[in-house]
Amino acid sequence: MKQGLECRAGGHAIGVIVEQAMGLCAEDCPISARIHPTGLHRELKRIDTFPGKCSHSWEYKDPHSFHGKKVVVIGTGDSSGDIAVEISRVAEKTFLSVREGAWVVGRMSAGGLPLDMNIVTHLNALLLQVFPPALLNWAVERSYNQKYNHRLYGLQPRHRILSQRPVINDDLPGHILQGVLQVTPNVREFRGSTVVFDNEAVEEGIDAVVFCTGYKASFPFLLPSQNSDPVGKVSLYKRVFPLSLERPTLAFIGLINAKGPLMPVMEMQARWATRVFAGITEQEKKDANILTKST
Repeated sequence: MKQGLECRAGGHAIGVIVEQAMGLCAEDCPISARIHPTGLHRELKRIDTFPGKCSHSWEYKDPHSFHGKKVVVIGTGDSSGDIAVEISRVAEKTFLSVREGAWVVGRMSAGGLPLDMNIVTHLNALLLQVFPPALLNWAVERSYNQKYNHRLYGLQPRHRILSQRPVINDDLPGHILQGVLQVTPNVREFRGSTVVFDNEAVEEGIDAVVFCTGYKASFPFLLPSQNSDPVGKVSLYKRVFPLSLERPTLAFIGLINAKGPLMPVMEMQARWATRVFAGITEQEKKDANILTKST
């Protein structure tokens, strides 16, 4: 679904087209980016025998359609945690199927401040450089396990807490404690409406399965540049501008992983992209020249 917007940078009006991939496009640039849900459900054994509803997290709007049902949510991430918690409030029984577990942290940290305000600091960045990773991981894991033991809650992952992004969720541990949400291992196979998990547990009468298994972005309108990697992924200058275009008329916003909130970073990317489109300052003109020469 396409939506026309107008961005202004330094008094210059810039035509913008916003599509599924959150791209900014200068002037006339019809694009058709695609964000595909991953096809993990096709890999599950005998999924074709399941008579209930299968859906992906991108289709999820609210939990009302799951009222009074038995639901399995598959995935380990922010979306799976949020969706499982919401569904567990109305469903008869909710299972969160995780393959490798995850470290779960709340949005609120010391002093009632948002987590990122206490975590993303110069001091913590310095500590990461000075102290051994094993010591830091031990200290952080010990702190969070004192709130709730991840192993007892069925959430204990194999990786250390600082090696991957944790799941941000305030309500997940409480719902597990209340028994309205049950954490299970990975789904092994389906037998009609019966689900078999990797630990040999069997749950019958499942009505719906929600796959929170991520997305795969593709950009069929872009030709691979000589700067693309061997598998054909598009190279982005400063993770915004594709290097395969002759002129910097297209920018991708938000295709990054941020340690803190993503929206402020996306806003700064959008500001910079519109300034490059307009060529407002010498730095933006220099960036535009770099992009033009790279093709």
